[in-house]
Amino acid sequence: MIRCLLVVFGGTGDLAHKKIYPAVYNLYVSGQLPENFALVSIGRRDKTEDSFRREAAESIGRYTRENSGTRQDIDRIVSRFYYRRADFTAYDGYQEIKDYLDTLDGRYRTVGNRVFLPGCRPGAFRHHCKKYFPKRYVRSGDGIQKGCHRKAVWTGPSFRFRIEPDPHRCLS
Repeated sequence: MIRCLLVVFGGTGDLAHKKIYPAVYNLYVSGQLPENFALVSIGRRDKTEDSFRREAAESIGRYTRENSGTRQDIDRIVSRFYYRRADFTAYDGYQEIKDYLDTLDGRYRTVGNRVFLPGCRPGAFRHHCKKYFPKRYVRSGDGIQKGCHRKAVWTGPSFRFRIEPDPHRCLS
């Protein structure tokens, strides 16, 4: 299991609530999530971290598959969920987000490993990637490529990690 921060752009939308948060919970109750893990949701809506966690817990309860988890399991995993408000159409808050992620890296000892996941439309995710990774390289199953992928971005140690089934979709 790889320690990391999972960063969800568009984390207040339907995709995140119906698919991503229940999937993270199912990984947790099946013992497949490391202790050194946290989820950061980036969204445009004005809400507190507590209200975000309550909504994520409700979504997990409503949309998760049947499992042996309990309400305490939901509470334990959402305690590792964080929310940051940012409207990137009017605000260039990437440095603030990076600083916040650096703080969580220290708290969860994730050593800079981050997975960026789109919970927003693909064009918006490409925009976030270009802003966050202007001169970085990301790794894919076919080696290191410049730019970012449409579906997910991994920033961690150099080893083969399959991100995008079609590496030709990588932005150059």
